Amino acid sequence: MRIKETTLVKSLFCQAVSKSPLDTVQVAIKTFGENSAVAKLHAQKNFSLPSSTDYNEIAASQQFINLIEASSLLGQIKQLNKHIEMPLYTKVSSFDLEDCKVIKQSQPTNLLNETSQIGFTLESKKIGGFAIFPNFYFKNDMFSKVEPVINQALINSYVAGENTDFISVIKSGAVQSSNIDDALVLIKDQKNAVMIMHPSDALILAKKYQLNTLGVTGGSYYGVSVLTDKSVIQGEKYIFDSSKLVLASDPIIALKNTEEATVQTLVGEPVYLFQQNKTAIKVIGENGYKFMNGYNAILVVEA
Repeated sequence: MRIKETTLVKSLFCQAVSKSPLDTVQVAIKTFGENSAVAKLHAQKNFSLPSSTDYNEIAASQQFINLIEASSLLGQIKQLNKHIEMPLYTKVSSFDLEDCKVIKQSQPTNLLNETSQIGFTLESKKIGGFAIFPNFYFKNDMFSKVEPVINQALINSYVAGENTDFISVIKSGAVQSSNIDDALVLIKDQKNAVMIMHPSDALILAKKYQLNTLGVTGGSYYGVSVLTDKSVIQGEKYIFDSSKLVLASDPIIALKNTEEATVQTLVGEPVYLFQQNKTAIKVIGENGYKFMNGYNAILVVEA
């Protein structure tokens, strides 16, 4: 999917070229129009009561989240519709029962044993970082040309970070197997099984078994849903029970122009924004993903 524009990135432009919060509204109106989503976003920020719900900001965040979920592992898992969703920081209790049984004539009905998980809370994970762009990207005569580049760079960066962390969560609770078919036996209901692997491993697997249902973008392995991502180490495949995966129903994301004069790279090297004529954008997402008790995850490393 080709990404052209989003309200959050337009908002960054307005903040970058304005001299004050009030001026941001005028910049938004002049550049994008009085009825644009970004103009309404900044108008409401400046003039609404502090207790009012900022629906425009929520909409802008959701727009960006939708684009992220189109390419993230969590977004693809949501499309399978086998997971559980709940709000962040809300304590709930699952109510699971063992399987019902046939009631035989002249015999009492079986009592179903409860296997609930009481007080389950989905804590948030914050994922983010700084994206550094040249200052001239946010000039009037340049922004419309590079806005798709900014959007795609921010989305790609966030998705890569979230995918890497999600894989680490699966790996932390996984048992190891040397064979995919043996691993699938460990999943209680194989219809709920999801397999994640590196794109090149999916291609190798498809060629090995002559599967036209599988490729570098994923697909299925004899009916088992397969997702691919380069954050998975080549040679490793993860299989898990998606019916035990709880995802946040209310993730949020924010993009902000940093007010810091200097930011650091991952290796600790300073980037002097003013001297180098660069702008640092802070991208921060808050999401949640957690497995419930009794889930199975298997790391397959074939010999």
